[in-house]
Amino acid sequence: AALAADGIPDIAVLLGPNHYGRGSAVALSPDDAWTTPLGNLRTDGEVAESILELSRFADVDELPHAREHSIEVQLPFLQYIGGESISIVPISIAHLNSADALALTEDLGAAIAGALAGRSAVVIASTDLTHYESLSAAQAKDALVMERILALDWQGLIDLVYSRGITMCGAIGVAVERHAEVLKLVHHIGCFAAHELNGVLVAQVVRAFDGVKEVVVPVVFGHVAQRGTNTALSGHG
Repeated sequence: AALAADGIPDIAVLLGPNHYGRGSAVALSPDDAWTTPLGNLRTDGEVAESILELSRFADVDELPHAREHSIEVQLPFLQYIGGESISIVPISIAHLNSADALALTEDLGAAIAGALAGRSAVVIASTDLTHYESLSAAQAKDALVMERILALDWQGLIDLVYSRGITMCGAIGVAVERHAEVLKLVHHIGCFAAHELNGVLVAQVVRAFDGVKEVVVPVVFGHVAQRGTNTALSGHG
């Protein structure tokens, strides 16, 4: 609702974790469109190509997207507010070690910000927060995560998640989105985080701050896959 009220963007860059560790560490989809029961959303080849040119690590690879749910669950919400008018750039991000996560965040955040400069766009990071812990334990860890998100502290977010062993599956994607916002080239921001407790979805929403408008994008997973092993990050160019 907040995104629709703020103005429907032309482009949505969608960042989702690669739960299965298949394929490239940072993978853009090669498909011309993604289809749901609500219709098609075309991929934005021009923006995708710009990201590939600006990033040392981004690649084109269908394999990470083949079984992954973290991006596709976002599409019906975009279609509900914008029909087929929004083009998308789906990017799957593997689990990495902390050093590679920091390097990738700096690289990809800058690449996305550069590719979207002057465009009407939203960057959406799909994630859960703490998995399979008591409500009190999850809330304590999730509160620390939210502090880093709201502070635009992408480095602190990565450090926190890795040092405390927080089972936030999309931490790198959220850090990438935060870094793009720090660069002041992407003005629509948003993150919705959720964790499951005995099958009950518990949601927390990032609030508006410092005059920046809130974007709320629901993330509802049918299941939570086990976190995969770390993937090696390799650069090009």
